[in-house]
Amino acid sequence: MPMFSLVPRPLRGPLSRPFRGIGSRIAALFPGLKGDLELLKSDYGPGDYVVLSFISALIAAVLVFAVTFLLLQTRGMHVGGNAILPAAAAFLLLLYYNFRWPALQKGKKVEAVERELTYAMRELLTAMSAGSSLFKAMEMVAGSEHGKVGEEFGITVRQISGGVPADKALEAMALRTDSQFLKKMLWQMIGVLKSGASMQEMLQSMQESVLNYQQNQIRRYTQEMNLWILLYIITAIAIPSLGATLIVVLSVLSNSSFNEYALGALLLICFVAEGALIEYMNVKRPVMY
Repeated sequence: MPMFSLVPRPLRGPLSRPFRGIGSRIAALFPGLKGDLELLKSDYGPGDYVVLSFISALIAAVLVFAVTFLLLQTRGMHVGGNAILPAAAAFLLLLYYNFRWPALQKGKKVEAVERELTYAMRELLTAMSAGSSLFKAMEMVAGSEHGKVGEEFGITVRQISGGVPADKALEAMALRTDSQFLKKMLWQMIGVLKSGASMQEMLQSMQESVLNYQQNQIRRYTQEMNLWILLYIITAIAIPSLGATLIVVLSVLSNSSFNEYALGALLLICFVAEGALIEYMNVKRPVMY
């Protein structure tokens, strides 16, 4: 979830309301934000979301500044930019995270659909090969544990049961989803219904396309990870050991006492970089199962 936990829920409305107009103008610079929030069924509109993102980032920056200020004061070190820079970095990072959060959650929903799509198509194909109608096959998919795909087919089945033509219900489903493969499958199903072609051949071809795409995704991910694993090894092993040695040598040669502070800063930077690399590799991992 976005880092709104820094803002107590009862205060979110009163705090965001006076700045909603400004927030709406800023939100207009991000055309996809409104659609992402609607897809996620968020309690906040684009204007409120932008304002709360700024407020939560500001609170985080103030907290980081206060902690850094106290640490520097207790050690008798100069405050200045040493406290301002971490606070500014915290503000920008949290603001970026909050602005990216809806798109990331939307991507996860698409991944959840495409993860189950292969199994749903296989069940459709098996049911129709056994002589079931398309409607009955969709009922079976809706009643199975296929996650978001099953939910979407459940909505479509209820619409058809309520009297909506099958092609119109499938078209509405295609417009609802953000998965390109599910869209493609649904539009092809609509075309087959109108032309009278073989639904089984279409599903078989579509299933092979999805499987090939997933295999290519895994292959590209494996190739790309070689570089990121190398960077992780450098960040986790080479930089801390060589950097610590260099800091100790420089402190001895210059008769300075900055080695402890510099070593702590180096380790903190390496720790943050390692976490960022791990999170990046996790985000890039194709979700297949």
